Amino acid sequence: MNVKFMPDEKTVIESRMVDDPLLILISHDGDTVIMGNIDFYGEHLLLLKNAEWSESSLDDFFRIIATSSGADWTFVAPVAYKNIKSREKRIENFYKDGIKIITKVLTELQFNPEINIPKRYHRNLDIFNK
Repeated sequence: MNVKFMPDEKTVIESRMVDDPLLILISHDGDTVIMGNIDFYGEHLLLLKNAEWSESSLDDFFRIIATSSGADWTFVAPVAYKNIKSREKRIENFYKDGIKIITKVLTELQFNPEINIPKRYHRNLDIFNK
């Protein structure tokens, strides 16, 4: 796993020591992680751009905001995720893959891997109620 600390590792470690929320981008394969303090970047897109990735790469990452108590997952299944045409199947696969990969990465980074999906993203999970 390749971890890029933004703006640097020392700043991220200091943020963790005081439990400031961290923006975390995790590639869909779990091999690339970008981390930065939410107060420095404000949102995942700005973190990504400052890490010198293109804006169009945002959909290649799971988007997390983490503290010592757990992680909020910005649950937005990209339209092109794994080229799955069915919206329901795409969301289902994105959810299953995300839970597995995010949990693994957060554990390796020594975060509490408890994942929460904020209510504003629950409309995408309605497919599980059908």
